Amino acid sequence: MATREAADTLARIEDAKTKCPNPIKLSWKNIKFEVEVKCTEQEIEEHKSLFRRQMVVKDCSGYATPGVATYIMGSSGAGKTSLLNILSDRVVLINKATLSGTIVF
Repeated sequence: MATREAADTLARIEDAKTKCPNPIKLSWKNIKFEVEVKCTEQEIEEHKSLFRRQMVVKDCSGYATPGVATYIMGSSGAGKTSLLNILSDRVVLINKATLSGTIVF
């Protein structure tokens, strides 16, 4: 089991304040992310199309304040990683993917 020296929380907070004197709040509103996915054999027969639109993140809003732990929770496939990728600007819009909403620092 790894051990670590006891952290002085107040000292860490003061250190963070000197390194970043003007902390920022991150907020996002109505984030939507939709991609095209290949249809199954059954869907191809029903819709006569090779692709269908899939909403990955739907109308997601929230905020993260400085100095406070923020948790994103949800079931498998709920879009948690996609939301984090959107907020960190790591999403590449290819194959007719669409992204909309507002992110403010």
